[in-house]
Amino acid sequence: MLYPALHSIRAIQSADEDDDKHWLTYWMIFGLFNFMDTFVGFILNCIPYWAYVRLILFSWLMLPQFKGAKWLYETFVRAFM
Repeated sequence: MLYPALHSIRAIQSADEDDDKHWLTYWMIFGLFNFMDTFVGFILNCIPYWAYVRLILFSWLMLPQFKGAKWLYETFVRAFM
């Protein structure tokens, strides 16, 4: 959580709006995932190596070169909103 928090602060202080949008999207996806994990976390914890899968997932979401949060938002979340 330190890496996204640090880059979110830098994005707020920069004049560029694209990085603001990236980190806002990341935190929204992160919040939705944590909300879901609260209710179905016991099922997800039954998946072998779930901790590693979760680490890879959040790395993919937060790294700007992959734009995972943007893709996940545009593909799934926007359809439900």
